[in-house]
Amino acid sequence: MSRRIPWVEKYRPRKLSEVVDQEEAKKALLDWINSWEKGKPSKKSRNARWPSRDW
Repeated sequence: MSRRIPWVEKYRPRKLSEVVDQEEAKKALLDWINSWEKGKPSKKSRNARWPSRDW
């Protein structure tokens, strides 16, 4: 029997360029990522509410 993958996982964007209509969120994410180049960022990620994908 094949494993069923939820559609949200099957069709989720794999690259930032695949994310559409989320320019503000993409900019915030890139700013946060780039802040790591200067050391540990002062702000935590906004993604803390997302569930982990440890199935």
